[in-house]
Amino acid sequence: MICDGFFFDDGLLGEVDGGPYTNQDYTITICPETDGDAIQVVFLAFDLQTNANPNNNDVLYVYDGDNTGAEMVGAGTNNSLQGVSFTASTFNPTGCLTFQFFSNNGATAGAAGWVGDISCVTPCTYPESGYEMTDPDPFEEGQPSVGVCPNQEVSYDGSRSLGDGVDLEYWIWNWGNETVD
Repeated sequence: MICDGFFFDDGLLGEVDGGPYTNQDYTITICPETDGDAIQVVFLAFDLQTNANPNNNDVLYVYDGDNTGAEMVGAGTNNSLQGVSFTASTFNPTGCLTFQFFSNNGATAGAAGWVGDISCVTPCTYPESGYEMTDPDPFEEGQPSVGVCPNQEVSYDGSRSLGDGVDLEYWIWNWGNETVD
């Protein structure tokens, strides 16, 4: 359990005198200290060994949960995760992120490994749509079917929509026919 610090490859742990990472595979799970929080990792540096055959690249996988059975949300090779941020999603009740590293080549040719800044954040929930048609009246109460004539105005009320305890600033209406208001 952690809420601040750094996540780095095994070469930076001092096991290899601060050198490049070793030719070892491993899995690390980082979880928040407080229930309801989520781990966020921002990669400040990221440089893994690549190979002419992409199937032989070293790779770091990122999973949105407390094990590798959770949804994979990223896979980094070369410098692809440099500056990238991963945050446990609102659908992840653990708030944890799991990182699985596969070293196919080990750090050669100057591949430096990675450093990620760890923090805990309180995740936001997605807004919930709560709308009803106000004019014209539906054919039956509680049913969305209505009869409208060409060019007849239709009115909706979205005031029942929720935005994580705060008022929503605006609504976007997507009518399903490539028209968005």
